Amino acid sequence: MGVYEQTLADIEASIGIVPRCLKRVSPGTLIRFWPYLKEYQLGESKIPEKYRELISLSAIFMTKSSSSLRMSIKLAMKAGATGEEIAEALFLADHADRWGGMYHTMYYDQFTLEDKVSDYYSTKKKSSSSARKRKRTKNGKHRKS
Repeated sequence: MGVYEQTLADIEASIGIVPRCLKRVSPGTLIRFWPYLKEYQLGESKIPEKYRELISLSAIFMTKSSSSLRMSIKLAMKAGATGEEIAEALFLADHADRWGGMYHTMYYDQFTLEDKVSDYYSTKKKSSSSARKRKRTKNGKHRKS
């Protein structure tokens, strides 16, 4: 049995099935990815399982994948999260997504605008200073414009 087949067997032994989404991942990626998924998603960690599932739920919400979201809600409930906790986690994820995007846009536009205005005026200043250089008059003398 090769490493890929061993990985598939370990997935099935760990969660009961090999989800279709994991079967679609390239063998090399799955072989490298599965140990991390198993350790941090299924194993014991510093973060209690219920909170880990609520964090995952919030992150999955940001991907807008309805099938992943449904699966994550089931995993959170299995880990002991209540409907109210799940609703709160989804609200906080939505809040972070919506307001974070708006704050980012305002912040980005502020500095973009400042840069463009600064560039415009520095270019205009250079062109106007070169235009102010002495110009020859008809009699060949220089005068300031």
